[in-house]
Amino acid sequence: LVRRGVALTPQEELFAIQSLYEIGEIGRGRKSLLWLLTKQNAPAAAAAEFSLREGARDPARARQILDIMFERHPDSFAVLEILTQLDLANGKSKEALARLAAVRGAGPDVLMLRGATLARLGYTKRAEREVLRAFEANPQLDGALELLLDIYRSQGSLETTQQTFTEAYAAGVLHVGGQQLLGRILIERGENERAREIFEQIVEESPQPLSARSDLAVLLAQSGTDLDRAMALAEDVQQLRSRDSNAVDAVGFVYLKKQLNEAALHQFQYAIELAQMNEKPVAPLHEYHLGLALHAMDRSDEASAAFKKALALDPDFRGADDARRLLDAPSTDTTSRS
Repeated sequence: LVRRGVALTPQEELFAIQSLYEIGEIGRGRKSLLWLLTKQNAPAAAAAEFSLREGARDPARARQILDIMFERHPDSFAVLEILTQLDLANGKSKEALARLAAVRGAGPDVLMLRGATLARLGYTKRAEREVLRAFEANPQLDGALELLLDIYRSQGSLETTQQTFTEAYAAGVLHVGGQQLLGRILIERGENERAREIFEQIVEESPQPLSARSDLAVLLAQSGTDLDRAMALAEDVQQLRSRDSNAVDAVGFVYLKKQLNEAALHQFQYAIELAQMNEKPVAPLHEYHLGLALHAMDRSDEASAAFKKALALDPDFRGADDARRLLDAPSTDTTSRS
């Protein structure tokens, strides 16, 4: 386009820069990115890109660019998120919280970031309020269900929360997001049959949330009933949310229950890769499920490594007891014996 005399927009220039980095033209990419950042109309995403590509090599400059860009674009969530992560990593929690609190008209993403930051710092009550506000505004928000469960678990309030949500559900006043959260709490507490009833109702009455279909698929697979339906549900969600690590993990779990171990293994590996690509924490369940697939394939040493990773991420995650049991079981790894 440039050779034809077409002027690229700043966003198109950023696309070109990303392409240079991806094909290994690091020097050209860096030079072009620095040039783009000198422009007053540079997109906020350019600062995030510099932090991603050059932050490890030049952290001071990356931070300076982020600060300048956030002054220009205080509504940029990508820049806000990176600045928050940097402050927390450098022990500047007060600065991170102050910046988050100053955001006016905070949308669900910002509320979620506030909640995650507060939870990380141990302010679980304040974190709960922020994440609930985010969740009510957007029940489809990635990570909201998982973060709320983590908060309730750390508070030791899963039972009381379940009771409150159950009463609202029985009265018919619990919105679909709350129903899904109740279902997740029931799964957490081992009440899978009741959880399945709730997810069946959600799937029957609403095309959203898609993650409820993944949850139902996993529950069907766990019970060993209607594995074909479980596969159809899980694969449908994966087609619509192909970069959602939880959706990919659900497909893998169904494959595992259908004894398609190799296919399951690839799905679990991809789920972990997706979480890392999206700069999200790897869920201990993903590592645990990877371990189950490896164990089913008699690759016990690799399975043990996966179980240990899962327990290191969270020693109390759902499945932790089974991971410990399998770790203590005698090795059947034929490759290690040979």
